[in-house]
Amino acid sequence: MSIFSIDNLLQFFDIGNRILPVETITDGWVNTTYKITSETGSYILRQYLEHGERIRTGESISFELEFMNYLHQNNLPVPKIIRPINSDAENTNTNKFTIKYEHDQRYYVLFEYINGVKYINTNLSAQRQLWQTISVAQFLGKMHSLTLNTEKDWKLKSNTYRIHQNFVRVKYELLTNYEQFKREQCELYRRIEILIEKHTSTIPLTNVKETQISYMEKLEQNLPKGCIHADLHDDNVLFNDEGKTVAAVLDFDEMYYGCLLIDFS
Repeated sequence: MSIFSIDNLLQFFDIGNRILPVETITDGWVNTTYKITSETGSYILRQYLEHGERIRTGESISFELEFMNYLHQNNLPVPKIIRPINSDAENTNTNKFTIKYEHDQRYYVLFEYINGVKYINTNLSAQRQLWQTISVAQFLGKMHSLTLNTEKDWKLKSNTYRIHQNFVRVKYELLTNYEQFKREQCELYRRIEILIEKHTSTIPLTNVKETQISYMEKLEQNLPKGCIHADLHDDNVLFNDEGKTVAAVLDFDEMYYGCLLIDFS
């Protein structure tokens, strides 16, 4: 993305002029993020990308951002969304949280920049520490309690805009669709097979969609449900190393209304 395009987008936010060069933070398969420093502070500009069958509609993105805003309003450590100034400019469409840029037809959102480190960059060790695990679990407990078995409109929107985890499909794909990986990493693949055989014996091996759905519905029937992050890996958590707390949980792109145990697992 050109500097001209970024500066053109930034005029739709009340953050003053950019005063430092743009820094690319990530260049991922579902989004790209840029660090912006302006007269009023530092920000993250996120560009939503499309990948494979994933269709990035404005409604789907708004579902994610509405939930992040809800968490922020309830004092959970997530980035604050900077809302765009309403505009009727010909080359840009704005809504409550996002801008759709006419030149590339992609959606953009601006967050406040949060200063934090990933667990591998903390002072004492490159290994995960107990306080980090505890602080992430505490975050999940607070987040889950906000939507625990209280459907509001999260469940309806989740069923409309999100693909839910399907463990039956995942098992089938792991065992049948990775022949190249099996040839190139045969020892590692065998270890995966052993783990699957040991821990997923009750999950059927089938690619029949109706059977997969039926199994998942029975599995989840009596489990507590709420809004889950569903992608809580190390790159999506920033820590305050001095305060020994979570500085921010990032990237709610996969969030949906489902079983709370998925986040802990």
